[in-house]
Amino acid sequence: MQTAVARLYACILRFFLSALQWYSDSRATHALKSIFQPWDIKFKGEREAVAAAAQQVERLADVALKAEVRDTRLEVVRGRADWEIIRREMSELRDENRRWHELWNENFQGLQGSILGIYKEIRVDLASQRTTLSRVHLNQMLTLPLWSSLPTSGESLDFCRSMRKRRRERWRLPLPDVQKLEAWSTRSTNALLLIDTYNPLVAKTFMIDLVDLILHSRLPVIWALRFADYWDRTMSMVDIARMLVLQAMQAGADRLQHDPFPVMVEQLREASSFGEWVAILNHLLSGTTNVFIVLDADLLNHATTHERSHALEMLDLLRSELSVNVKIVTATSCVSRGYVEELEDSDACIRLQTGGAGDWRTTRRSRRPMTRSRKK
Repeated sequence: MQTAVARLYACILRFFLSALQWYSDSRATHALKSIFQPWDIKFKGEREAVAAAAQQVERLADVALKAEVRDTRLEVVRGRADWEIIRREMSELRDENRRWHELWNENFQGLQGSILGIYKEIRVDLASQRTTLSRVHLNQMLTLPLWSSLPTSGESLDFCRSMRKRRRERWRLPLPDVQKLEAWSTRSTNALLLIDTYNPLVAKTFMIDLVDLILHSRLPVIWALRFADYWDRTMSMVDIARMLVLQAMQAGADRLQHDPFPVMVEQLREASSFGEWVAILNHLLSGTTNVFIVLDADLLNHATTHERSHALEMLDLLRSELSVNVKIVTATSCVSRGYVEELEDSDACIRLQTGGAGDWRTTRRSRRPMTRSRKK
């Protein structure tokens, strides 16, 4: 192709040289040459050579174009074949991917089920071990020597119940202000319930009846009540706090076995002051929303050696240091009247009047009149 084009350019250049020579002659020479050497004679060969070279270039270009088209068509055919192969391979890869995905899902579901089963077994084992450890820890704490001098919750309550049953005379307790009692029990803040009566036996009976009512309602309650021969023992405010801590551990044994135990044995052994025991009690009651605390007035008077300032300090610490909603029940015989009036003015307590002058009932058996016999 390049040779044919070069030949065409050579023919054209020869024609241009001949034409240039003709244009360089004069007009007379042009006139003579037109007669003796006309166009057909002088330039015909060169024109035909240019035409022949041009035709040769056209033929070669046509042949090259056809060859290029043929090659392009072959490439298109090969490209279509390759595309079909690629599409078939992509379809196969898609099917293979789908198969692997399904297989992965099946294996993953099986693996997930196995892991979930193992996880549940581990959780059950850990929960069982935690419960066992909590139970052992609780039993270890309940069997410490420091509790040996204190009664259990059932012993003190049974003693007070037996004392209530042994009384020959029975008093009809007047119905207190039920609305005030309900408002006190549903308060969202710490509050005191002070039983005011001239007869201590009436207050004790009402307090034990209130404990039975709270227990029957399945509400959390702890108490520090009298027990057998308590007057022969030397007690202090720390002993009262230890009784409340022991009550809290015994009453909340089921909850403490399933929750992380908040108190350690070392804390119980190292606690010495009333504030430290109140802090331990606060940890034990942290899982409850509200709790009732019943304090026997005779036991408080015995522990504080009838120093009402110590009893007031103890009540204030229980009200301020316990973070749960606490309701404290006691009698007015262990606190001062000024303290009661101050709490009533700040709406921090409720005083119930029980055992008035008209509350006596006749005994079951009428007593015989006492007669004295004189010696004759």
